[in-house]
Amino acid sequence: MKVSPIAVVCTLLGVSSATPTPCPEDSAQEALSFAYMYGFPLYAFGDIARPLLAKGLPLRPNINIPSSEPNEPGAVGVVRPNADTMYSILFMDLSSNDLKVTVPEVPEGRYWVFPFCTPYGDNLINLGNLDASKPGDYLVKYNSKSYGLQTKDVPEGYVGVINFPMAYGLVNARIVTDRTDEDVAIVAELQKGFRVRPVRRSGKPVAPALNLTMFTEPEYTDENQSQYQAVMNTAAALTPYLPPYIVSDRKSVAKDLKKAGFKNGKFLQPAGTDLAKAVGMANKTALAFAERPEVSKDVGNDWSLIAEEYIGSFDSNYEMRYQIGLTAYLALKQSECAYPAFGYFDANIPVGEGQSVLWTFTAPPKIKEGGFWSLTAYGPYQDLIPNEQEKYMVGDRSNLTFPDGSPVETGGEGVFQVLLQDQNIKPPSNWTNNWLPLNSGGGNISVTMRWYGAEEEMIDGTYVHPKMTLIDAIEG
Repeated sequence: MKVSPIAVVCTLLGVSSATPTPCPEDSAQEALSFAYMYGFPLYAFGDIARPLLAKGLPLRPNINIPSSEPNEPGAVGVVRPNADTMYSILFMDLSSNDLKVTVPEVPEGRYWVFPFCTPYGDNLINLGNLDASKPGDYLVKYNSKSYGLQTKDVPEGYVGVINFPMAYGLVNARIVTDRTDEDVAIVAELQKGFRVRPVRRSGKPVAPALNLTMFTEPEYTDENQSQYQAVMNTAAALTPYLPPYIVSDRKSVAKDLKKAGFKNGKFLQPAGTDLAKAVGMANKTALAFAERPEVSKDVGNDWSLIAEEYIGSFDSNYEMRYQIGLTAYLALKQSECAYPAFGYFDANIPVGEGQSVLWTFTAPPKIKEGGFWSLTAYGPYQDLIPNEQEKYMVGDRSNLTFPDGSPVETGGEGVFQVLLQDQNIKPPSNWTNNWLPLNSGGGNISVTMRWYGAEEEMIDGTYVHPKMTLIDAIEG
């Protein structure tokens, strides 16, 4: 028997309490909580568009918009931005047409990925060097019943067909760069080779045309109302055209959203319900789910790694989709990138004035050919930390050294350390390459580790994750 998503909300909350309380499946309050959890990623979808529209960009669907520079502090449109890739954004609208996506020839050894994601943040299909994707034209087709990359029996002139299960989608493409002016120019030229053109499709539209300016309308922003209300308004407007890609979930999800007050693209809160309490319940439900041992695996030294079926493409795991959407919207599949989290979902690390953070690696991370790894620090608002060195991450392309001065990137083995320290306290010269500057005066930071193309030992618990130590600042 299929279990209603509302029943899952109740079960998780019951399990997490000392005395489980019966939770009526027909309760409007529980439906409200589920609807918020289910629909929140659509507000995050709007958060990608809003800052781009605010900059005056002529933002329209089915146009690939490249960023000509790698991310800097204050970057817009990306949650916890990557500092060592250059992004491009594509809002897909398959409501009336299919799309032809042209992939250029990318030099061997350079990491790139063109990930096809739902507006909910599910990373369903990837083209990229780790998947040995061929250059050429790909046909992106709306297919409400299945999804995936098809490389056999494709139309003449196409390398492959991408079946996509929703009327709207999002591609947040990345190409790695070493951030030098010369390399940035090379990547900018490569970005131009990714082109998108509409392909006429017979039949009636499957949804209204995607209007990205809706995300600046007062009804869908938190300028004059609570964010909770804005989330529900956004979800009510879009969910009718974006049913679950898990076909068997569609009836139960639609029923629960209706019970929560979604009707004809509008949200009318059911009488006697409390939206703030519903959001609190959604948060508790998601945390209870994420704490399950089969979901988040302890890999040592306060690091955890989410199991591959609970990140990237979430299927019916709407609790985890919500949890990831809060802080890592558009996270990729583990087969593309593994994201070990320090603390709990990249929890804050309080750094006192005059303190530094020392990371001790027992060995360099093991990465597949064509991949890379990096450690990025973020300030209290999940943004890159401004500093005079313009250094925002360290990794296998940032001249890290072992204690004897030999470079880590050449594939050596052994212990090395990374120092996160106040940008105004310069360490001795032997630390320069391994120093990542922090905000002056201390404060809360967080870190994100990214392993693009992680070898199996990086995700099966074999690799010893770096140990963190708070120390007094090391002065030169």
